Amino acid sequence: MASDWEVDVQLLLDVTDGEWARLREGMAEAMEKEPQYEFVPTATSNSPTGAFFSVGATVQISAETPGEAADTAVAVTRQAIQTAGGSADRGVTEINIRQGDVDPRLLGR
Repeated sequence: MASDWEVDVQLLLDVTDGEWARLREGMAEAMEKEPQYEFVPTATSNSPTGAFFSVGATVQISAETPGEAADTAVAVTRQAIQTAGGSADRGVTEINIRQGDVDPRLLGR
């Protein structure tokens, strides 16, 4: 039986402040076409330079297992970055998974 999950995904991807603003907007627009996910773009800053060294999202999804939730969240985040015109990432830097506490209205139920 499927459970609700909230997954934080960060992917290794260097972007400038200007690129992040464009990516964030593009990622949000891309995910508006995917109503089964609640998707919030996030980034981690390398404060001395002002550049971001990881880009990702918090994704709320329904999945059978935490592994399936993580795999889906990574794929959805990569798809959103690429749709927004971002380059390919260099790998996953962080994944945090929480079960439950997902608003079912956000998952189209």
